[in-house]
Amino acid sequence: MMHEIEDHSPIEEIERVEKLYTARKFSAADQGVLSLGGLYTKVRRIVLQPDVESGQQQYASVPIGSIDGVSLIVAWPSDSEGLLPLKVHQQVNVKFFHELNLMMFTTQIHSLVFQPRPHIHLEWPREVSSVEVRDVRRVRVDLPASFTLEVSDQDAAPLPIIGKILDLTPQGAGFFSEQDKLAIGNKGRILMAIWPNPNEQPVQIRPQVKVMARNEIKRMNPPGWVYGLEFSELSSHERTIIWAVMGQAIEKKKV
Repeated sequence: MMHEIEDHSPIEEIERVEKLYTARKFSAADQGVLSLGGLYTKVRRIVLQPDVESGQQQYASVPIGSIDGVSLIVAWPSDSEGLLPLKVHQQVNVKFFHELNLMMFTTQIHSLVFQPRPHIHLEWPREVSSVEVRDVRRVRVDLPASFTLEVSDQDAAPLPIIGKILDLTPQGAGFFSEQDKLAIGNKGRILMAIWPNPNEQPVQIRPQVKVMARNEIKRMNPPGWVYGLEFSELSSHERTIIWAVMGQAIEKKKV
């Protein structure tokens, strides 16, 4: 009974998210936006929707590994009667969660392996859709900012990491810096100089954050790293300021 719940809960969650959010498409070769090899190794479970004569049934599977640029390797899912009827070159829809995104692509079965255990090689996808799983859509901004790492009392405080905020919500922000100084799990404070009112002096806020993601971006000028930050314990003042800046950015986009 427990096995059945584990198999189907990822499917139900993915179906729920698909109804709530809009997909964005990226090229699988677009380095910095999506690196599927490294990303895929961190995925716990995926959902497969094979194109079979019995209908569009979905099945939970476990990723095994990947051959970069060639194939993604997954365990062969089974139904109550045994192995699913699959064949080489058959089309398959693949979906999985990675950090704050639901990733989706359509591909073909590259090869089927039966020994020592049945598993599937899926062709490396040409196009991947990413659905952002968050309650509030990110708003694009351009705000000077600096990140100060949280350290223990005996450690010397490092110099702030200089950069800028690229996108913003009350839940978190995207922080760009030319410096490769932050790792996933780092905690600290992000100092932002923002203008809730363009006719007044800038306001500085310094909310606590945690680094949830990091991506090297080579296409930007200058190149650097984008860090996904999650806010924690926002004060009412900080939240009000962030909403004000988001509102300004949205209004500018309409003009």
